[in-house]
Amino acid sequence: MRTNKLYANLDKCVFGAEEIPFLGCFIGKRGLRADPAKVKAIVEWSVPKNQKALRKWIVLANYLHKYSVKYAEMARPLSNLLKKDTPWCWEAGHDEACQAIKASLLRAPILALPGPDRPFSVHGLPEAIVSDRDSRFTAKFWKSLFQVLGTRLDMSTADHPQIDGQTERVNRVVEDILRSVCAEAPRRWSKILPVVELALNSGVHASICLAPFYANGLANPRVPLTPPRRGFGLSGGEIADRLTDISPVADRKQVDDFVSLRLSVLRQVFNAMAESQDL
Repeated sequence: MRTNKLYANLDKCVFGAEEIPFLGCFIGKRGLRADPAKVKAIVEWSVPKNQKALRKWIVLANYLHKYSVKYAEMARPLSNLLKKDTPWCWEAGHDEACQAIKASLLRAPILALPGPDRPFSVHGLPEAIVSDRDSRFTAKFWKSLFQVLGTRLDMSTADHPQIDGQTERVNRVVEDILRSVCAEAPRRWSKILPVVELALNSGVHASICLAPFYANGLANPRVPLTPPRRGFGLSGGEIADRLTDISPVADRKQVDDFVSLRLSVLRQVFNAMAESQDL
């Protein structure tokens, strides 16, 4: 800080604290929790008398929406009341939605902090599952579970490509890639799986002409270095040149090994995908 002429105001500094406030939340060793003062303000807010008052309350509650399960579903009646040209009419349903949000924030959980040294994966519940009558989906327990979750089970027959042929083709490509990667690294294949998943979902699939990441979220994930295309890979010297500004030497070597491993796995997966799609 002294080198860059940055100075701290001691009146605003906290030392030796187990928990500190940050942007309406409290961050501590246990995780992230809502600011009790903001929760109290939301709970003690009087019943809105017009759209302006409701909008102020919604804005404050929206800031803590991540602590409330199914917040959007509970707030839908209130959001509909704020639509343009909607006449103001506060009914019992709106009051129930308001009280439900307040109750959910009173029992707000402590959110776990993300681990930067672990892979990040985002998965959601599917709307439908196509299965060739696997026992895990035909059992009464799984049928009841998926019914509660709202997932539709579409049963098919084995070796029937007209039902789900594209998925079977993708599964074959995945199996070929995993077989190739595991053969190259039989003792550390489990550590490479997140990289293989990233490569598979970042590669453009011939059937949809898009990467699965983009088709699902309309965005491609950011990576430290752009994976090389087939025939345009970076050489070892070019990678080393990009890392020369990193110091000290031990950190530079560690980053070099990390990048080289990831690039080699990504290149191997992309080549296997290209060969499989050409068949």
